[in-house]
Amino acid sequence: MAVVRSGASKFAKPLEEFATSGSRATSELAADATVVRQAVETKSLVKAAEDAAYRVGTGAKLKRGEVLEIIKSIARDPSKVKYQGASLGRAISKNYRKTFLDANPNLQGEVVVHHAAERQIWERFPSIVAADEEHSLQNLRGIPKALDNLLHKVILRYEWDEFYETHPQPTRQQVLDYVSYIDRKYGHLFNPPIGE
Repeated sequence: MAVVRSGASKFAKPLEEFATSGSRATSELAADATVVRQAVETKSLVKAAEDAAYRVGTGAKLKRGEVLEIIKSIARDPSKVKYQGASLGRAISKNYRKTFLDANPNLQGEVVVHHAAERQIWERFPSIVAADEEHSLQNLRGIPKALDNLLHKVILRYEWDEFYETHPQPTRQQVLDYVSYIDRKYGHLFNPPIGE
């Protein structure tokens, strides 16, 4: 049996290693392998988030260390995510759920609508953001209902508390940069997803 295993390993080169050996076709294989690997990693991160969300949904109270472990298990490396960054638009209505669902009608009943730059920004720092930017489509994210207790109420709360601690008087750009950071880190869990 060991002979079969060692013999098979000669032919079991990873696709990426094989694809880096020269021709244009092989470089395309390397790119395809990277995309496949990222898709698999994203699926495993989503599964980890669903498992943690179930635990939170059962009423488990999480300690700071547990929250950090969950973040580590579900977050992407923000530096590796392609995303142009967050922005704010102008809302024509204060009905942010309707604004989001009009733009994403297939998500009706599937998501909780979340403000990327959270609503406390407008309460704490009204001078750095305009009132009509709060409910703009650009500031809205869909969080799958199954992940709401964990992502929306634990992890994003933790992230924003960290932001307020380190930025007692943030600038508008610091807020947008932090929204971009959160989008890069957790955007794969939003629906529709953010970042590649």
